[in-house]
Amino acid sequence: MNRSHLINELLEAKSELAKMIEKLEELEKNGPEGSVYVRNVNGRSSYYLRADSSDKTGRYLSRKDLQQIKALAQKQYNHKLKKATENELKKYEKCLDILDTGEISPNDILRTISQPLHEFIDTEVLSDKKALEEFEKGGRYKGNPNEGGTVYLSPRGEKFKSKSEWIIADMLREYNVPYYYEKPLVNSIYEEFRTSSHNLYPDFTCLNRRTGKTYYWEHFGMLEDPVYAANFVNRIQNYASFEIYPGSELIVSVEAKRSPLRISYIKGLIERFLI
Repeated sequence: MNRSHLINELLEAKSELAKMIEKLEELEKNGPEGSVYVRNVNGRSSYYLRADSSDKTGRYLSRKDLQQIKALAQKQYNHKLKKATENELKKYEKCLDILDTGEISPNDILRTISQPLHEFIDTEVLSDKKALEEFEKGGRYKGNPNEGGTVYLSPRGEKFKSKSEWIIADMLREYNVPYYYEKPLVNSIYEEFRTSSHNLYPDFTCLNRRTGKTYYWEHFGMLEDPVYAANFVNRIQNYASFEIYPGSELIVSVEAKRSPLRISYIKGLIERFLI
């Protein structure tokens, strides 16, 4: 993973942890006095209110004090959760101290070398070339036979069903990410039958050249349409039969009429998963 992206993710997580601690501190400030102690007698639990740490016996709490017991139990949970969250925050801060040193990252090495030398350098020296060779054996695909005609034609002669797909393909080429458009993904359970009804046609099947890992990219562009949104949910769930899930092997991009696709969003996904 690119170090700058990792730092950004850690900063986001740190911010969320800080918000949790702030909320827990507020709850602790407004919580009840004392603590609850549980004594087990003959298999039955009895509850006692202890005013402070020096109170070894405490006051018995009966069933009529149920709300007080709940409040004290919640206070105990909140206090322990706050301590654990504070410890977690310290770990994130330590990671950030290690990573954010100002030193150059491996991804930026090329910038330190004179421009005329770039044409002589193989920047993919650590890439999985065997995985790339296997990936490129697949040839070209004509797309999903169960869907209608194409709309957009790229300069490379590729046909896409939407302008957004054309943009994503253009960004993949810019980042030199190998991909197939609507390559059929056959569920191994039904592979011997070769029935298209059990196939999925990911918008893009992509290869991370560095790791050799294959990713599947689905773009959903009309989420304001209830029928389309329902199909979106079904499609994501269908990937589960292939043991492919969002955030792991499945990349998901979305847009709506009032929230069009952003180039920075697509670039972020590519840099996060595919390079």
